Amino acid sequence: LLTPSIAALAHTGNNAAAVDNISTASASVIRTGNIYIPPGAYLHFDHLFDLENLWDGGVIEYSVNSGASWNDANSLIVPGVGRNYTGTLNAGSGNPLQGRAAFTGASHGYVGSTYDLSSLAGQNVMFRWVLGTDPSVGKMAWVLDDVMVYTCHTDTGALIDFNANGNTDVSVFRPSTGLWYAKDIFTLAYGGPGDIPVPADYNGDNL
Repeated sequence: LLTPSIAALAHTGNNAAAVDNISTASASVIRTGNIYIPPGAYLHFDHLFDLENLWDGGVIEYSVNSGASWNDANSLIVPGVGRNYTGTLNAGSGNPLQGRAAFTGASHGYVGSTYDLSSLAGQNVMFRWVLGTDPSVGKMAWVLDDVMVYTCHTDTGALIDFNANGNTDVSVFRPSTGLWYAKDIFTLAYGGPGDIPVPADYNGDNL
């Protein structure tokens, strides 16, 4: 249900996925395939919405069994980071999502939402964004862009780590050449007159 006028609202690049807020009782879905979740992973997406407040709304769900069953992802939201659900949809409206917490109303531009996937680590997970509408009053749409599953790099504190093993290499800086020299890594002469040693793991205890 992507329209050219909505595609022009991409957050970055030239395209975005969107579901129109139609005046029909329905549930429309944008879904991913299975994604392997590594340890320490997060899901983030940017979105904007202009929906009939408390009558139409969208939810995000995940499945760990290739779509056989789905769970609301709101329990995974990172508190205080980005937009959480904005209201509970009215019951008795004919909306397939009636009675559920959802993104509803207007976001007033793009907002981001972030979810902690650590409880799903080691599994293949599908995600879907479901927009539920009632049979009256359509508005604009729910627009989704910049979806990513990512992990955060942990800084080991290594200052000069030429071989990327997480430890600071035994190294010196040579002012006469403006170059760094690391022991047992480069074949160039290590150590000489005027060389300046730097903090390193001299005793090999990985600290």
